[in-house]
Amino acid sequence: MKPVLTAVVAIAAVAAVAYAAIMLMENLIPAGKPLVVQVKLLNDPSDMSPREPNVPTGPHKSEFVSNCTTCHSTRLTMTQPNFPATKWTEVVKKMVTVYGAKIDAPVEKQIVEYLAAIKGVK
Repeated sequence: MKPVLTAVVAIAAVAAVAYAAIMLMENLIPAGKPLVVQVKLLNDPSDMSPREPNVPTGPHKSEFVSNCTTCHSTRLTMTQPNFPATKWTEVVKKMVTVYGAKIDAPVEKQIVEYLAAIKGVK
């Protein structure tokens, strides 16, 4: 009788976890809305949930995305203070020299241009 009870409890626990996951997804993406509306809901700037914000448009955005977001979240970058380009140059250089980011010098410069454009001192 004990193995049967253990199996029933295990099945009930799995069912409860699955139900909780489905309820969470229904709250994140409301059913019945067009996909465009669902995407906009996931990118609402006033939304402080742990989802990632959009990557802002700027020069060399693709270089930033392909080289920086493999290690850093977009949210981390967007919450940094606005720095002058010289400081962004130091930050990017540190990622290469200290942390081993595989970024060529011309691409480093492009990433700095992007960061200065979106998070530079205005």
